[in-house]
Amino acid sequence: MNADTFLRNFGHLADAPSGIDQLRTLVLQLAFTGKLDGDASAQDAASWTQSTVDSITAEIVPGFACSKKHEDANGHVHLRTHNVGTDGRLNFDLLVKIAANKVDERKAALRKDDVIFNNTNSQELVGKTCIVDNDYDFAFSNHLTILRFIDDIEPGFIVRYFNLLLRTGVFSQMCNRWIGQAGINTKMLKAIVVRFPSIDQQRRILKHIEDVFALCDELEARQQERRAVHVHLNGAALDHLTSAENDTDFEIAWTRVRSNFDLLYSVPENVNALRQTILQLAVQGKLVEQDETDEPASLLLKRITGLKGKAHAEGLIQKDKKFAPTTASSPPWTVPDSWEWVRLQDLFEVVRGGSPRPAGDPRYFGGSIPWITVREITKDDDVFLRDTRDGITELGSKRSRFIRPNDLLLTNSGATLGVPKISTITGCINDGVALLKCFHDQIDLEYAYYYLRQQTPAFRAVKQGMGQPNLNTPILAGWYFPLPPLFEQSRIVEYIQKLDALCDELEAKLTQKQADADSLTEAMVAAVFAGEVKPPAPMTTAPARPRSPKWPAEKPTVARRRGYEEIRGAVSSYAVKRLHRQKSFHRTKHAKILSMAQAHVGVDLGIAFERWDHGPFHPCIYEVERLAARKEWYETTDGEKVAYSPGPKIGEQVGRAEELLGDRQAEMDRLLDLFSGMRTRRAELIATTFFVWNDLLIDGATADESEIADEFFRWHESKRKKFTPVKVAEAIEWLRDNDMVPTGKGHRTTLRS
Repeated sequence: MNADTFLRNFGHLADAPSGIDQLRTLVLQLAFTGKLDGDASAQDAASWTQSTVDSITAEIVPGFACSKKHEDANGHVHLRTHNVGTDGRLNFDLLVKIAANKVDERKAALRKDDVIFNNTNSQELVGKTCIVDNDYDFAFSNHLTILRFIDDIEPGFIVRYFNLLLRTGVFSQMCNRWIGQAGINTKMLKAIVVRFPSIDQQRRILKHIEDVFALCDELEARQQERRAVHVHLNGAALDHLTSAENDTDFEIAWTRVRSNFDLLYSVPENVNALRQTILQLAVQGKLVEQDETDEPASLLLKRITGLKGKAHAEGLIQKDKKFAPTTASSPPWTVPDSWEWVRLQDLFEVVRGGSPRPAGDPRYFGGSIPWITVREITKDDDVFLRDTRDGITELGSKRSRFIRPNDLLLTNSGATLGVPKISTITGCINDGVALLKCFHDQIDLEYAYYYLRQQTPAFRAVKQGMGQPNLNTPILAGWYFPLPPLFEQSRIVEYIQKLDALCDELEAKLTQKQADADSLTEAMVAAVFAGEVKPPAPMTTAPARPRSPKWPAEKPTVARRRGYEEIRGAVSSYAVKRLHRQKSFHRTKHAKILSMAQAHVGVDLGIAFERWDHGPFHPCIYEVERLAARKEWYETTDGEKVAYSPGPKIGEQVGRAEELLGDRQAEMDRLLDLFSGMRTRRAELIATTFFVWNDLLIDGATADESEIADEFFRWHESKRKKFTPVKVAEAIEWLRDNDMVPTGKGHRTTLRS
């Protein structure tokens, strides 16, 4: 099979987001099972020679370490792990140079056709391998090993074989692992068994691989260009909307967006730009119509000014601040006649938080008073701040600043400045957070929140402070604020929230569409090999850890899909009926309960849950919610987080669930009781720990506490920010105490699509 034949048969798979990458894997699988060589005289793969890497190498040379303090811009190149590409090529970006007197002369140069093996890296990247295309005076680090092969071996053939082992997860399974790193030592490397035909056939196969890979590169470049064009077109169309100077220009721009909506919003990354445009149109007065019967903002401002004077006189707020020298002298855009441009301190008292010193002092930190830092403000996209992870003591609070419910907060320093939140709690803010305290009830705080969120890029363009952006209070005090009539503010907020929900739905559909395309591609690739061709696995002198089984890739029948939809809807409705009154029962916890219903209770929902940042999740929950709304089982309620309210026909689904559960209903009820009072983060911790533990058992591991903790923190990078090893240990103990120890059955979790 040559390159043209291959792409004629499989090139359509490239349309999926990860399709081209899967095509490359398919090419390698075909190549190393003898299916890519169309020569009639080709040796059948079953009769290829098998030898260890040790037997077919003339020389194996490990590199040497050299610390950062010995780097020298005029010194000798010392290759590092990032110089070995995942594409089998040497990467010349960021060449590190070291002092000449630190170079090991025996390891100071590379020869053409040397093979570089990356022996130490993350678990996902260990085993990267590339070929050297020329002679270079390059040394190499101890995380790299040079392989020089005997004459009967084509080096590029081995590189592509190792690329296949990397892609199919073989190296990640056989490597030694420790915190933050994984390794394949020289002994393990030597023991890998390689299958190979004659040297001539190796070269033919390699040429076929490189020809198809070159075409894949071209397809990938075209795909990236198409996505870039979509993003550019979307940006241009939205710019015309926000820069329209009159109603005619606006109508023309909107017609252009509306007529090309399916084209502009065919990729998820364009949805964020749409959200920002909605906010910009809102604060320009272009999102909702003005109502002539509304009290104009000039009268509203006059009333607020009177209340401000009274608050000053009573000592309830501080005196006005002097504006910063860089304060803008004119508003950034024109607003409707019924609006007014004001400054933030016309509407709010602008003050900064405070941080007790020294940081971490137990006299001040570790108490029960919520401690609000930049991290707490920026941890999610919620409009409201509802809780904090850390607390300070009463003594610490005296060195900080208290805030109350309905106070408007804004991060004012560091890389994530300019992020707003409305507080629902009483607590203290640190010196990286500003308080915009509203001393009246003449403004819709959510409108103020959305304006500040729209201004985040402008806030970040401000350069103040020593070495990092900083919004001091004189800057904030003088910041322009577009003030609409009070009733119009509420209409704007309502419309933003409706459009934001539509953006959520659009983004979910696009994400699901891409996930479906990837799943279809994976199933089609699997079909090529069904019962016939399997990816090769290396053989070592010591038994390798078993690879994780894959859930069947075949596409389920329509009947099966409909059956699963009904089962999911019934179990979901059962949970909603029981827990909808719980304040913490939102979509995230809903997903955790469904995952545990399947994995622990034993209700087959037909879902292979994925590893999302907030724990086990699968986008099919969106379809369950839409089905529930159509069937009047329950509805999702608008708000900061998706919650649920029972519909008129939920009773029939509860009855259906009881039939499905049978003698498992008592265990399902116990699961709901255990999760009902949990906060969302606690539910995330418990469910993630359960699935990590179960995955390890599926993989054949002993799954002791250290293994579970290690795998827990590999789940997603955010886990280390949210939890500690102690918390994971507590979750393991909780599962044991509540008789919810996993058994290694069911679906293994997969990476997020």
